[in-house]
Amino acid sequence: MKKILIILLLLISIKVSSQTYENPVFYSKSHKTLFIEKIELTPSNTIIYLFIENQKITGESWFCADKNIYVEDVQSEIKYNLIKSEGIPVCPDSKKFTKKGERLYFKLYFKKLPKESQKINLVENCNNHCFSFKEIVLNNKLSKEIRMFEQAIILQSGGKNKEALQLFLNIEAQENKTTSRYAYSLYAIPILYYKENNFTQAKAWYNTLKKSTVKDKNDLLEKIKEIEFFYKIDN
Repeated sequence: MKKILIILLLLISIKVSSQTYENPVFYSKSHKTLFIEKIELTPSNTIIYLFIENQKITGESWFCADKNIYVEDVQSEIKYNLIKSEGIPVCPDSKKFTKKGERLYFKLYFKKLPKESQKINLVENCNNHCFSFKEIVLNNKLSKEIRMFEQAIILQSGGKNKEALQLFLNIEAQENKTTSRYAYSLYAIPILYYKENNFTQAKAWYNTLKKSTVKDKNDLLEKIKEIEFFYKIDN
């Protein structure tokens, strides 16, 4: 019984000391059909879970990973070389895809990153068809907020004003007030209220924007005044 208890405590300790970032956002990537499922920071390693999906219908399609892969802490610029990989052939060996939609799942192991790491680059250092991800965010809350903002922009562009408005309101309530996402949300909210014919809220949020200290506020105010309703508030 004592041995079982010790094993359970060890498992709990390992789980608590590990950190997982599900579907993290990033600034850019090299391969359209290459995806990061999650990044796991264990007590000893940084493990990146990826998959690539074949989209070719005709012709040969293949994928492999060079042994020269590293992660780079964006802030410190310190690089950590690949320790090992699982589930993927090392070039020049390769995985040959036989049908569209076929996926290859694999893992890359690196030395554990420092706790203060917030963004990393994942780089395959090779000569041809090398993959990379730039500025991967290691912050679940921030990743969620960025995805919310991206979805709000899509909804706004598609004319789905009510749905977009709710997301921008959520961002305004949660976001760090120094970000460009917060500034744009503060600009978008009065416009969306105006489009929904809620002129009282449109005016109130316009005044909130005027009183704010967001970056590029003057540019945002100049832009919003292209709508006659907001121009007349000050005239």
